[in-house]
Amino acid sequence: MAQVRGQLKRAILNSLFRQATDTVSLLDILEAYQDALVTGVKGGRVVEATSQSGHSTKFRTPNPGEHFRPEDMGELTQEFIEAYSDALVTLSAQDNSNPTDAQVVAVMLADDRLASITVTRSDFSLIRYPNRF
Repeated sequence: MAQVRGQLKRAILNSLFRQATDTVSLLDILEAYQDALVTGVKGGRVVEATSQSGHSTKFRTPNPGEHFRPEDMGELTQEFIEAYSDALVTLSAQDNSNPTDAQVVAVMLADDRLASITVTRSDFSLIRYPNRF
């Protein structure tokens, strides 16, 4: 699961939804967004700058403390596409085999994958186990 907060996930999804038109579907927008984000990290390094004539490329390592890594954004796009597919299944089960993008987004926004994780629990399962280190 991408380490992007739920509120930001929903904001990005709503922004992408507003870009959809009668000729360009929400799925087309999601796939284009994923392609654009994955291009920067698919080689395992983050591209910071390029130059055309000199054929040089400058890479950088994500800084510690950044809000989220480029890899998180790539994972986010995959979550969107999976949530989109699941929304189609959900709507189909509700006898809506030809949903509008607005109906699909409504189901996606209700998906648990777009919620923030607000509680974590510590693992104390080995607290009394000798030789645990």
